[in-house]
Amino acid sequence: MRTKMMFISGLLSVAVSAVLAAPTQAVTVLANGGAYFRASGPIQYWHFDAGEGYCGHLAAWCSPNHQQWTYSMDPLHATNSASWSVPTPVSYYSAVYAFVPRRDATALAFYTTGYGYVSSRQSSVDQNAYYDQWVALNGGQKLYRVSGVTLSDNNQWFGRSGVYRVAFDEIKIEN
Repeated sequence: MRTKMMFISGLLSVAVSAVLAAPTQAVTVLANGGAYFRASGPIQYWHFDAGEGYCGHLAAWCSPNHQQWTYSMDPLHATNSASWSVPTPVSYYSAVYAFVPRRDATALAFYTTGYGYVSSRQSSVDQNAYYDQWVALNGGQKLYRVSGVTLSDNNQWFGRSGVYRVAFDEIKIEN
C-alpha cells in the first residue's frame, strides 16, 4: 500500500510541476481602430476599406470591421504612422504577427516591435507578396515582454512616394 501511495504522490507531483512549468497559450489580437490602436498624421491621407481585413471579413467576433491604408512615402515626406499597444505586456516570450489584407497592401512595410522594456526590432514585410495572411514579424523569433508594434508610411527608399500602399490591419501576439 505504501508503494502505491508513493507512486500516486509522485504522479501528482509530476502533473502539478508540468502545469506550473508551461504558461497557458494566450493569443491577443489588436485591431486597427480598436482601443489599443493609435493612428497619427493628416486624416486626409488615411483611406478605409469597409468589410476588408481580418476583422472586416474573416473574424466576425472583432471590430472595427475595416482595414486602413495610406500611400508609402520616402523618408523626407513620411507623414502617417500607427501603433498597436499591448494592454498588459506578459512576462514571457511571444511571437508577433501582422495581418496583411488582400486589398491595398502593395508596399514594402517596416514594422517595429517594442520588447524587453527598452528594446526594439524592425521587420520588413513585402505586403504585396501576401493575400489575407498572418505574417510572422522578427523572423518568427519570440521576443521577451512584447509591448507594442509601430508602422509608418516611410518606405525608406527615395523616389517611390505615392505609388505603393501600406496596409494597417491587425496585429497578433501569441505566447
